[in-house]
Amino acid sequence: MTEHKQKIVVAGDLIRDFHLVRHDLNPAINPRQLKNPILSVTAGGAWYLQDMIGYACSDIPNPRLDISGIPKTDGRGAGEVNESYSIWSRYSRSLDSKDQVWRVERFLGTKAPERDVHPVTIQGDTATPDLLVLDDLGGSFRTDSRLWPLALGKRGNPRNIILKTQAPVAQGEIWQRLKEFADRLTVVISVVALRARDAHISEGLSWDKTIGEIDDEFKIGKSAQDLALCRQVIVHFNDSGAAIFTRCRMKLDEASAKQYFHPEESAARLLPAIRLDRFIYHPIHLEGVSMSRMPGGSFGATTIMTAAIARHYLAPENYPINIAIKRGLEAISANHQNGAGDTEFNVEAPINKVKEAFHPDKAEGDGNPPGIWPYCAAFPHALLSDSRMRSKRKPDLLQDFTGAGYEYVVAVAADVVRRGWERALQVAPKVHFGKYITVDSEEIENINDVRKKIEAYRTNKAERVPLSFAVFGPPGSGKSFAVTELAKELFKDKKEIIEHLILKFNLTQVHSVEMLHEKFHKIRTAGILGEIPIVFWDEFDTEDLRWLKYFLVPMADGEFESSAGRYPLGKAIFIFAGGTSSTFKSFDLTGQKTPDGMKFKSSKGPDFVSRLQGSIDIKGPNNVGKPGQDIAHVMRRAVLLRSAVERFQPRAIDSVTREISISPGVLRAFLRVQSYTHGARSLEAIVRMATLTDGYFGNNGLPAEALKNHASPDFHPLIDEGEMEWQVVEALAEAVHEAWKKERERQGWSYAKKRDDTAKTSPQLVGYAQLSELDKELNRNTARLTYAKLHDVGLCVSLRTRKPAARYLSKAQFNKKLDSLIRIEHDIWLRDHLLRGYDWAVETNDELRRCLLHRDITTFEKMTEQDKANDHVIAESVYDGLKKHGYALERVRTKSFKNGKQGSTYSR
Repeated sequence: MTEHKQKIVVAGDLIRDFHLVRHDLNPAINPRQLKNPILSVTAGGAWYLQDMIGYACSDIPNPRLDISGIPKTDGRGAGEVNESYSIWSRYSRSLDSKDQVWRVERFLGTKAPERDVHPVTIQGDTATPDLLVLDDLGGSFRTDSRLWPLALGKRGNPRNIILKTQAPVAQGEIWQRLKEFADRLTVVISVVALRARDAHISEGLSWDKTIGEIDDEFKIGKSAQDLALCRQVIVHFNDSGAAIFTRCRMKLDEASAKQYFHPEESAARLLPAIRLDRFIYHPIHLEGVSMSRMPGGSFGATTIMTAAIARHYLAPENYPINIAIKRGLEAISANHQNGAGDTEFNVEAPINKVKEAFHPDKAEGDGNPPGIWPYCAAFPHALLSDSRMRSKRKPDLLQDFTGAGYEYVVAVAADVVRRGWERALQVAPKVHFGKYITVDSEEIENINDVRKKIEAYRTNKAERVPLSFAVFGPPGSGKSFAVTELAKELFKDKKEIIEHLILKFNLTQVHSVEMLHEKFHKIRTAGILGEIPIVFWDEFDTEDLRWLKYFLVPMADGEFESSAGRYPLGKAIFIFAGGTSSTFKSFDLTGQKTPDGMKFKSSKGPDFVSRLQGSIDIKGPNNVGKPGQDIAHVMRRAVLLRSAVERFQPRAIDSVTREISISPGVLRAFLRVQSYTHGARSLEAIVRMATLTDGYFGNNGLPAEALKNHASPDFHPLIDEGEMEWQVVEALAEAVHEAWKKERERQGWSYAKKRDDTAKTSPQLVGYAQLSELDKELNRNTARLTYAKLHDVGLCVSLRTRKPAARYLSKAQFNKKLDSLIRIEHDIWLRDHLLRGYDWAVETNDELRRCLLHRDITTFEKMTEQDKANDHVIAESVYDGLKKHGYALERVRTKSFKNGKQGSTYSR
């Protein structure tokens, strides 16, 4: 940590926050009524920011740090500073909790001072602080230079500046002055403020979409004209994620790192345009998701994030930017979750939890690899050697996790089946509602769009017309299942009656309009009782679309007419599940001049489509695109297969480890087969009809007739090819570790309980059997990807007994591939560590509570020769490890299946 005393100056708009509490008591009849509804007045604005910086920097000893700001007892009377007003009420701590906490019901706004604002005095002000932190709330501070600190004067020379600001962005005299310090200016802002300037950044659909849109905002949007001039910009998405933009070059070595730590030395080396450096995100909780499960509002999110960034600037060597962002997000979450206490109203109730988030006193993510868990990090692909990753223009967070190419996805999918998605997909972006999970980005966006609209519909009391969606998918794709699980999640507060709120009607079983009206009356009854029914209209697109016209009035006006009269339906959620169309695009023939298009028009199809508020396409386990386009179908299969085994063959799952005992060849066939005849239903049928041998899911137990009816002809040939047995994967993991250990010892490293690069000690320098389960799993991950790595260099694995010996590669032939394999090995390691939030540093420090720094977070070319040697011995260990267990390497072959016949070709 820096030894010299560091000076922080905090200035900005001052606010007195008035907190009014909404009690359940009726003051007209209850003698305990409060005479004054204002229970609390607290210091906000720059005062609150100064306090929060103090909490974030509390680990820095006082002799080394001096925080200066405007005293709270400056003699100002009422009416001389801004005043804000909020109404607080009691809310459930979360949707599935009976505990209650105080949260903001409504923010009433801010009142400007009644009298002219007088210049303020900052105790201990200086023109040359190490860090100047400004709180611009759009008040007088933005335009009145008399309120500014000395560092913004003519002789001002702050080393670093952090501007916390809000909409309207980049306006006023303060911004004009700060542009002169652009090379040392960091702006902290919420995404809400960017949207207020018409930035096209969607909310809560998918992180892939969000990252692409916010990147465009800083490249071609309004922010490219002003915010992009700054040295750094941090945009937070409440407690769910944050984008880090910078004009500094990537930290790859000591020279480039100086830009971050000593900006006054690097202004000339700043990039001409800002770039997205990292995006920290929660893999499950998109923007607004976690907050929606904890009703009520809170304040201070941007202030909390600013305090975390301030702590980073004071000592980046032990509080890296990724750690700072993660701690800020967790502190924002703790602040909202704890509200103003659970009993007596107290605005300062969450402070201790916020302090703990800034400086956790115990290891985080116990049982997980070191990282910013539960958050992940999208990273710059320029660090990687893989051209497929480097050339990727659109964000693809799933590919960041799996790696590029079919074989890498299959390797991860196999891990999902064996260990369960909870462990195997821990860092993958996903949607998880009840028993439904998907990692497919298109499905994530579609279902989140529906989720958001349902949440808004529930809270909009004025809306009385049914909310209508359509869901499509191939037969057996799980259309109704996905939306049912979503409904159960969104209606958690109704879990006692949710089964009664979900109504399912199959329109192929409705034979008359009168029968349809009976269904409408059932829906109306639920509405009269004050509930919102979720209504599934299955097979709505059958029978030549005859039913569409009967839904137009209910969907548009919220009522229906029968022979007995006209009736209001009330609030309801209509889910129309397609029976003949597999996608919304194939259903909607609006505007087409073909015979089918004209028939669609005459059946009122366009009118029906215009009344839908959204649609979801559930893809199922088969490839729905051109070859190579829908690699995610393998992951969809893996999730479905794991679920099917859990439901129909639970004896195959170990009760302790929760791992599935399944033949590698059988698993290979399930994942790689060309298609399932009836989608998910076929996959489940094969699993359900299989027989186990002592709990083992093997080839002999597969149902022959079911395979013939439910899977394409390549299923059995895929089994025969086989995969490495799990014991071989474990042996390879051990070989990888022992090779690394031997190389480290050759370099002069030795065992110690704590890693120390300068002393060349490491706790991992023990035998494989003595490693922690966590360290073993890291080695297993390298071993699991053996097929994929070898495939990248044109090789594949087979049993030695199956082919002529002349076809197999010799050790000398294999060694010719080592240079490429070493780069691949570094890419795999690098992706894993970048995802977990690691950053570059001269000395490695991956102590979980403090830092995530490693000297190998750089390009392959900039690695030390010693570290390249580590990758070399790992890659080299593959050949002998496979040979020891009866496997050999040959050149990759491609396969094709025509009329059930298999043909093969070999690459040269």
